[in-house]
Amino acid sequence: MIKNLIYKILSIFDVKISRYSSSIPLDLSKKKFHPRTISNLIEERKVIVKLDLKNGRTNRFFDLKPNSFDPYLFAIRQCLKKDLEKDNLYLELFELINVYKKKLVLKNISNLFGLNSNENKILNSYPVWSAILPWENISIDQKVRNFPKSVKVDRAKNGLVIKSDDPNVIMKEDENNSLPSHINQYITLINSIQKNGYIPDFNNNYIETELLVKGDNFCWKPSGEGNHRTTVVASLGYTEIKSVVKKIVRFEDLEYWPNVINGLFEKNEAEQIFNRFFDAKPPEFNNDWILYCKELIDSET
Repeated sequence: MIKNLIYKILSIFDVKISRYSSSIPLDLSKKKFHPRTISNLIEERKVIVKLDLKNGRTNRFFDLKPNSFDPYLFAIRQCLKKDLEKDNLYLELFELINVYKKKLVLKNISNLFGLNSNENKILNSYPVWSAILPWENISIDQKVRNFPKSVKVDRAKNGLVIKSDDPNVIMKEDENNSLPSHINQYITLINSIQKNGYIPDFNNNYIETELLVKGDNFCWKPSGEGNHRTTVVASLGYTEIKSVVKKIVRFEDLEYWPNVINGLFEKNEAEQIFNRFFDAKPPEFNNDWILYCKELIDSET
């Protein structure tokens, strides 16, 4: 009774009490682990693990292996092979990524995920940037309301100031003019990690990851924080990283994923998306880009 009274008083001042021990990450990075080992821990505290890059995926469904055709990863590796620096590095990266962007003709979320049926009226009616995953605990409407705000803040940190607060204007500006900002962010990370290494322990700046589990096997992908860093450490030849696990996604739980339960995704659509990550099989709209990469490599040999 006293405990409840204390909580009520604290709630007036919007103060919450949490156990000190739960705020300290549990470091399993020096031990072998199975996702089931930590599935019940991450709800209570942060868990740090060491992950092989060979089991990683980008949020564009590509793998993180040395021969990956993920556009940003491929472009950075091409530039690093040439020992490009400063303005030359920027220009070469811009040119390569711009080739990829010009090949993209995506109208909606269904296109982005490469869904075979393409009969989902909701996914067909929302823009690519509003995409959410079947296992995420967020709705499209929440994404539409909040994502543009974070985009505006993130791009401002890397040189693109968007003056408007209109979500549609922000995302149009991001679509049309954000490439220089992203390239500046990548170059800053490349220079920093080349000089200092990837040392997330130093300032608790871990890449956040999701583990995708199917049977006794799993892969992983960046979660909310760490897309750019994941790409850079992979491009620099790292073979493993320490990360904080934010979520464990079990294929066997597919029918219970939030955006399957609410009807946004059909089960077969959710399965397609999961398997694209798990099998590192990007949608077919990437085929022209992949062909371009292969021809570029052949021209260099």
